[in-house]
Order: sequence, then structure tokens, then C-alpha cells
Amino acid sequence: MKILRTSDKVSIKHGEIEVIVSPPTYAQKIELMNCFKLAEGKDTIDFLKSSLMSLKFAVKEVNGIKTHLDEDYKVELKDGVLSDDCASELLSAFANTPLIGAISTVQAGILDFDGVDIKVINRPS
Repeated sequence: MKILRTSDKVSIKHGEIEVIVSPPTYAQKIELMNCFKLAEGKDTIDFLKSSLMSLKFAVKEVNGIKTHLDEDYKVELKDGVLSDDCASELLSAFANTPLIGAISTVQAGILDFDGVDIKVINRPS
């Protein structure tokens, strides 16, 4: 069995966009699981909240995105987590791409998702 450590960096590429992510911590996984709830006897998920939180916890860097001023887009991290504004911006930017699904898949420890190239790029000692 192979696992990802929370300190690992994983590259997810789709077209010209590259997103560098790390797997969530145990505490972050618990927060993500709180997006699931039981309603009328069925498990339901708040997809928008889950997607936003996945981005906040996972994304460490992006490449291939420009601002409206034609400057390279830089993520805003605080304690290793994206700012709310940055997560909202990226959620909008990635809305019509397979990137959100790929990020969620990596967070589950799976390194395979159709339409993107995923690989571990940095494994700290």
C-alpha cells in the first residue's frame, strides 16, 4: 500500500494550468466530512462547501493563471491554508475544468483522475 503524507506536494496539470496541492490533515478531513449530512434517511453533501474547503486545505500554489492586470496569480496562504477570497477566486476559475474533482481525488489519496496529469513532485524527508 502506498500513502501520501500531509507534507507531500502533488502536481495536478490540466492544459496550461498547474495546481500544487498537499493531502489534508486528519483535522481537515473531519471538517470535510462535516459537509456530508443525513437528510430524509439519505447521505447528502453540500457540494459547494465541500469544493471550497477542498481548495482551501489542498492548494499550495498555482501556475498558468493570470490576473486581469496580466500578472501571475499568487495564492494567499495563512498557516498553510488558502484565504477565503483566494479559495473563492480559484473555485470560480476552476468551475468548468476537471481540477476540482482531481483535487478532491488527491485528498482521498488517489493519484488518478481522467483529463489531468497527477504526480508526486516533492517528498520531504
